[in-house]
Amino acid sequence: MFDLIIRNGTVIDGTRGARRRADVGVIGDRIVAVGGLETAVSHHTIDATNQIVAPGFIDVHTHSDAWLLKETNFFSKTSQGFTTEIIGLDGISYFPVNSDTIHDWVYYLSALNGLRLEEYSGWQSLGDYMALLDGRTAQNVATFVPYANVRTLAAGFSPASLNDYQLRDIQRIIGEGMAEGAAGLSNGLDYVAECFASTDEFVQACQPLVAQQGVYVTHVRYKHGTLAGVQEAVEIGKRAGVPVHISHLKGTTPAEAEAILSYMDNVAVNEVDFSFDVYPYVSSSTMLNYMLPYEVWHEGPLGVLPKLKSKALRQQWGRNLAHEPLDKIFIGWVPGKENGRYQGHTLAEYI
Repeated sequence: MFDLIIRNGTVIDGTRGARRRADVGVIGDRIVAVGGLETAVSHHTIDATNQIVAPGFIDVHTHSDAWLLKETNFFSKTSQGFTTEIIGLDGISYFPVNSDTIHDWVYYLSALNGLRLEEYSGWQSLGDYMALLDGRTAQNVATFVPYANVRTLAAGFSPASLNDYQLRDIQRIIGEGMAEGAAGLSNGLDYVAECFASTDEFVQACQPLVAQQGVYVTHVRYKHGTLAGVQEAVEIGKRAGVPVHISHLKGTTPAEAEAILSYMDNVAVNEVDFSFDVYPYVSSSTMLNYMLPYEVWHEGPLGVLPKLKSKALRQQWGRNLAHEPLDKIFIGWVPGKENGRYQGHTLAEYI
């Protein structure tokens, strides 16, 4: 007797085998039979005729870190068949933190997650945060150690090169995150704090991954050119002895895309255990502060607005923006009902 039989569906089981017509038998929370169950009986039946039956999807690149705390059912993903969220990506999250850095991260990430400071309950480590999610969400959750959070604990938001003590502190924090269940280390080299980190710094930071076969997952230095960024990632992985995964790989022109693919096919896969993900559309999305020059981040996110009062800095930023396709950059979301009128418009309409 099964608790549930899903009948007459087309099964795609995730093993790369051919899709097939099959029934799926469930007892408790386990699939115990896949095949012809025409004569079997069950307490419940789902008729999946003309439907696909598949394992839950894994969203390999998300920024749902705080939303998982807010929404138990996480309907926006669960309703689409996603059952696993990967968080702690691009090197930016709400962990690890201390009582000082949490203020900067809540402010910086407000456009991604909308976590309010009053919702901060005192967690500090990656393990603390993951423990909050246990039994709190319908999703399975895996995480990486976000590098910007780690770097700011050891060295603040300073652009200065790290000393040996700071590097050892970073390795310690990353090692603790791995021991608490992280799958590897992530970074986002166009984002705050980690944009100042060097290739050598990441080779050292990856050392705690080796023993636990952790993966180095990187949003490369896209602002400096994707191919160069991928080459740097491969160098880091090779020198550190860790697998490399490129987040949301992209090329801005057909020629650049061809050069990137050629490098991956002929070099990257022979140098390291190499993989990448892409999104299936030609647009991307990020926070508007992504367009700010790196130097505004020297004192952290909370120090940015005072700097933008500088006429010289605004003029410099304006010159930089002159090279951006502002007519193709749309405002997708702005906090506050009073700002709703800006949504759907391009930056070219306001700059």
